[in-house]
Amino acid sequence: MDLENELGKKLFIREKRRIILTEDGILLRKRASEIIELVEKTESELQRNDELIFGDVYIGSAETDGIKIIAKLCKNLQNKYPNIRYHLFSGNSQDVLEKLDKGLIDFAILFEPSELKKYNYIKLPVYNN
Repeated sequence: MDLENELGKKLFIREKRRIILTEDGILLRKRASEIIELVEKTESELQRNDELIFGDVYIGSAETDGIKIIAKLCKNLQNKYPNIRYHLFSGNSQDVLEKLDKGLIDFAILFEPSELKKYNYIKLPVYNN
């Protein structure tokens, strides 16, 4: 209730036996989750040892067969460098680009057409049958 008063927004619908998030509450939960992800990613990057190859790679993907290529590459790299961890996020193009813009993922795999002018990108050799 203190947070609702501070923000001037109703975050919860309180019923006798449950609490339901309002739209503002859902947005707050989403942003809090993004902040935690970014903090964890930053801590991981700062704790790396320059002599070893390790760390976390965050990949966002729209529903596409291109992820199969990336999964094979990740497996091959992980065999060579077992201290690399991969984190995959699946969503629609808008969600994936939002995470990319906020620095929550390192790169994205998307369907065309997407607005890509502000990104460095390559086209994967995937064809529809």
